[in-house]
Amino acid sequence: EFVLEALIKKGMPRIKAYRDVQRVAFQAHKKGINFMNALENDKAEDVAVIDLTGKTSFADYMVIATGSSERHVASMAVHLKEKLKSIGRKQISLEGTKKNDWVLIDSGDLVVHLFRSEIREFYALEKIWSSEISESDEVA
Repeated sequence: EFVLEALIKKGMPRIKAYRDVQRVAFQAHKKGINFMNALENDKAEDVAVIDLTGKTSFADYMVIATGSSERHVASMAVHLKEKLKSIGRKQISLEGTKKNDWVLIDSGDLVVHLFRSEIREFYALEKIWSSEISESDEVA
């Protein structure tokens, strides 16, 4: 429900948001990923889940969330890494832990970006990755 409300706030129609969240949650559950509870428990803000299937080969899903401070982002990153390890994920890399403005957690088919709000707004990853690529935008 946490993600559902975030999608609805961003203007997605309730039924589409509900279906998207169900699909992503089901597919993540099949892979043994229950990271959303970890983010919710850590008071992550503006959580977005983006299905990358067919858009890129480096991951199937991207999760973007905001922390209120560098310390908050660092704490969320540590907890999420522990959660991913506890469910059997072996290859988990963290980038950006020196400054904690933007921490990237890469666990293969799942990539998580944790930002401070100003940094997230500047890079606007969800606008880049959630937009559909039209045929005229594709490079030949």
